[in-house]
Amino acid sequence: IEDIGEERNELTSQLDRLEFSIDVQRESLSIAQRQLDNLLAKRRDALELRQGTQERMDEISDLLARFNLLREHYTIDIDRLEAVRESGSMFVHVDSIPCPLCGAAPQTQHLEGSCEGNVEAIVVAAIAEIEKIQRLLQELEDTVIDLRAEEESLRESLVAKDATYE
Repeated sequence: IEDIGEERNELTSQLDRLEFSIDVQRESLSIAQRQLDNLLAKRRDALELRQGTQERMDEISDLLARFNLLREHYTIDIDRLEAVRESGSMFVHVDSIPCPLCGAAPQTQHLEGSCEGNVEAIVVAAIAEIEKIQRLLQELEDTVIDLRAEEESLRESLVAKDATYE
């Protein structure tokens, strides 16, 4: 060391400063790594929350599609039952004719009894079924309204979660 013109004390002092600087930088790097690990964990949590929200929105979309099909079935059922009610009501008010359901001639019909096709009973049953389906349809509409509101809320929440994730 003396041959190259440096003093041992000065080099030792320089080495101590370098080691101190390395320790400071190492501690700074360690702090930055912990912060990075913390941010990555938060980002992973944000991604999981975002994915959960997106999955629920997809589920709601599937439910709404199914409910739309169910609404169509209800509407078709109501139309069919309305036709039964209307045609049955017409038969009740028509003069005696062969039974449209079992084919019995007017003189052999047992009007006080009931055949397999008691028209009045069928009309009453059709009316009751229409009312039942209308109640179910209303419940379905209420559920659809609730799901659409939830979907809108989730959509707004997803925007915030996207921002947090980014």
